[in-house]
Amino acid sequence: MEQLVAEVLEEMKIELEITDERDIAILQIKIKNAVREIKAAFNFKPYHKEDYILEQMENHLSNIKSLAMYDYMKIGAEGESAHSEKNISREYVDRNKCFAGIVPFAD
Repeated sequence: MEQLVAEVLEEMKIELEITDERDIAILQIKIKNAVREIKAAFNFKPYHKEDYILEQMENHLSNIKSLAMYDYMKIGAEGESAHSEKNISREYVDRNKCFAGIVPFAD
């Protein structure tokens, strides 16, 4: 999974134009957390081999990136569902939309 995290980190650093080491470290944490959450959302079973899990995670890179981006961009605005200031208004999408397309394995 570390290679997956590194790949996503490199792509997101370019997309977000991040060069500051502190910001890169924070983004890496957000990506690691996103990988954990997406993996948990799949509800993989003990019989799923690591290769299969990695393949599924790679097939859902967009979910990982969306979730990491969502969490990174909301730093400082945690808990807000909307924000208005000086004629600028923001509304945030539901975080659960980052999990679209993930079908958990049944218990």
